[in-house]
Amino acid sequence: MQHHLFFILLALMTTTAGTATAQKSDPVRDQLKWDRPAAPSNDEGEITTIYLGYTRPDGKHFDLTSPLSFPIQAEQFMGGDIYEKDINFDGIADLQISLGHINGYGTEIFDAWTWDATSHQFVHVEGYSDIPGPEIDSANRRIMSYDRKDNVVDVTEYRWKDGKLNVTHRHTETAERDTPAQADELLMQAKALVGEWWWAEDGQLPSEIQLILSLDIEDGVLYCNEATIYGSTASFDLNCTYINGVLTITDASAQTDGLSSLNAQLKLNERGDLYGTFDCTVGEHHSKGTVTLRMK
Repeated sequence: MQHHLFFILLALMTTTAGTATAQKSDPVRDQLKWDRPAAPSNDEGEITTIYLGYTRPDGKHFDLTSPLSFPIQAEQFMGGDIYEKDINFDGIADLQISLGHINGYGTEIFDAWTWDATSHQFVHVEGYSDIPGPEIDSANRRIMSYDRKDNVVDVTEYRWKDGKLNVTHRHTETAERDTPAQADELLMQAKALVGEWWWAEDGQLPSEIQLILSLDIEDGVLYCNEATIYGSTASFDLNCTYINGVLTITDASAQTDGLSSLNAQLKLNERGDLYGTFDCTVGEHHSKGTVTLRMK
């Protein structure tokens, strides 16, 4: 991944910032020297943060850090791409760093910094990583988000005001239906997941015991017919989608007390296990991190 990040950085270093995507120029911004970006692994082989540093012509150095929502095994990490885009429409190129995908539909999230031509440094955009799949609409000076959930797309419009992004409009749309060939391919992929999956390692679930996830198919639709955490009375109502090799599990409705939920994004690894990130709440206990599930 660090090798991949390096080649993305080369594009930053060999093009004048703002000439390709922006109309204005800042001499300081144009003369920045970039460090090699890095996504180092910890002792457990997990990536938790992406780093990118730069030095101004006056010699002052700055570090940009992008923490991931969950620690991810290095071989599973699919983020880290760095883009120069004018996201606040002031004519000077800003920065986006990909934090990876959040569902099976390819929705990507980013961390972002805008360039401040007065202080001559990048300023972090709070909450930008909460925007699913941001698309820069320069013609209308807005940022659009299209977040697909099954056959529904949540569409959100953001505009800048006083240096902050604000939601200005929301609505839902019906997603385009898959073609018959796409539907057949998805069904074949989903059939590989039918069965009973068990927690394969000492994990971080609030019960500290085990998660059992039983998946099945009915009328061509993958669904979860059992999700049990031993040692607790938590119950879940889960939706499953499996697209582009990613199984996304979302809690359709929390327990009536609103204190139990389970969400996960998993992929089949070379061993045939389901591996990925999860976020689980049982009662007053909340836990998130990585999980491995193995077919029993």
